[in-house]
Order: sequence, then structure tokens, then C-alpha cells
Amino acid sequence: MQPDRVDTTMESRGMTLLEICVALAVIGILAALSVNPMKNYLRRLDFRNSCQNIKRLIQTAQSKAMANPNLHIGVYFDLGATPNKAFLFEDKINPAAYNYDGSGDSPYLQPEVLKKKSVFRALPGYPDEVVFRGDGSAWKSFKIVVTDGTLNDTLDVLASTGRVRLGK
Repeated sequence: MQPDRVDTTMESRGMTLLEICVALAVIGILAALSVNPMKNYLRRLDFRNSCQNIKRLIQTAQSKAMANPNLHIGVYFDLGATPNKAFLFEDKINPAAYNYDGSGDSPYLQPEVLKKKSVFRALPGYPDEVVFRGDGSAWKSFKIVVTDGTLNDTLDVLASTGRVRLGK
């Protein structure tokens, strides 16, 4: 029978506590450095999605007007509400005026509510609503700025063709 041999070679059989602490410290530093860029990215993404939703709402109004040429369908931008809202409406009370009459023109579908800190900013000379006719054209050109104080996007509708554009 041979005596138990003591292994005197330095074999690595795992990680030491010091190595684990260093690895965790490096991961923590990298995570701390990535928090602010990630917040900014998510804020820009959320803002852009909100603008895209408003654009889709305008395109939905245009599609509904084209589906039934006897109706005038529009989107009203409620600049006085907090938070700001945009909603579809059917121009029933005075269709020849091509505007939103809050007492009689009924909104339908859920309103699109802007995210916190975002607001609509009306531009001089443009109405608070855009109304589409049966041929898909808008009654008047429309332009509004969506902003959160730092980020800005402009929604505009060309009257002659009804083209909806989202741009800076």
C-alpha cells in the first residue's frame, strides 16, 4: 500500500474570491456607463413611436374618408388638454366648413394621448384639425410640431394630395 501523496503542483481548481470581485466590479462599471445612453435611446424611441402613432391616426382618417366619399373625416388636435390628445372625428354638423365643432362632431376611436412631457405646438396660420374629403385630399394644408422640449418632429399634410409626412 502506497502512502497518500500530497499534490504540490499549483493547479487552478476554480476562481478565487478576489477574481470574482474584480469581475463584478468591471461588470458594474460597464453597466453604470451604459445607463445614460440607454435612457436617451429609450426616450428617443418612445418619442418617435408616439409621433408615428399620430401619423397613423391621420392616415386612418384619410382612409376612412376615402372609403365613404360622402363623409368628411378629420383629426382634431386638442392643444388645451393635459396631456395633449389627437382624435378622429366625423364632420357632421357643418361639413361645408371643414372644421371640428366640439358640440356636434362626434369623436370616435380612442384618442391618441401624447406621452408625458410631450406636447403639440401649433404653427401660426395652420388650423388645429385636418379634415379629409372623399378623394383623399385635405381641405387645408396642415402642420403641427410634436416636441418634448429636446426632441422635435413635424407632422404635415399637403392639401392637394393629402400626403402625410413626418419629418424634422
